[in-house]
Amino acid sequence: MPQPAHTDVYEYKFDHINSLTDLHSLDVSALEFGKNILYTLSLNGIKKLDGIAAKNIIGFKGSIIELNGLVDMSTEIAALLVQFKGALSLGIKSLEPNIAGIFQKHSGALTLTKIKSLSDESCTLIANYRGNVLEFKALERLSPYQAELLATYKGEYLMLGVKHISTPVADGLASYRGMLFLDGLAQISVDVANALSKHKGSISLDGLDFLSDTAAFALSTKKGKYMELKGLSSLSDKAILSLSKRQGKISLSGITEFSETEIKLIEESTNIDIMHCS
Repeated sequence: MPQPAHTDVYEYKFDHINSLTDLHSLDVSALEFGKNILYTLSLNGIKKLDGIAAKNIIGFKGSIIELNGLVDMSTEIAALLVQFKGALSLGIKSLEPNIAGIFQKHSGALTLTKIKSLSDESCTLIANYRGNVLEFKALERLSPYQAELLATYKGEYLMLGVKHISTPVADGLASYRGMLFLDGLAQISVDVANALSKHKGSISLDGLDFLSDTAAFALSTKKGKYMELKGLSSLSDKAILSLSKRQGKISLSGITEFSETEIKLIEESTNIDIMHCS
């Protein structure tokens, strides 16, 4: 096994491992460099997983196991993987109800990178997931009823990769109590903005590249500690005036140039963050 050059490396990729034989012989207990335990075990080259390999890798002492090349999963393998105490990132393409029921028992973060749609039954089951992070990166379709089901999830972070949502779907998601991530949205209508404004938790809309004055006014009425709008590269004076009155922090760090009027509004507001990370 290749060794890193120094002992403060927290991530090392094993994506070149693509056979069960390699996994059977991989000694996860040895994945420590000096005093530092490997943070992420990336096994994205694996397309199939058997019981022997699964039992081996769940002994990993780090924080994240990535199996994003794994597109199918049996109930046996799911039952083994949920025993891992850290975060799981999985590439399964569908979430069958029997698998969703097993995932309920997992207590770490769960990211499903390739699922494009969900059944009502699977939504009902996965909403009872115990971990604090539930993410569907590739989700394309969500019905209003499914939105309501997912909104009952009690974890802190719900992340949905949908690129478009209807007003009824936004209404359904608004009842979620944690931080809602909808970073796949590039634009939202004023009706969707009004619906999302009913959400009482923090929200991330970092994928937005345009926000109308009316949608900005709607979002300015939204409660919640944080609102992330880092994808915007510009806003009108009127939009910034509306957002400056919001009760709660707003990040506009994607905007690099402001008019004199906007600068004055931002200086007078204690809520707008325009700090840029290098």
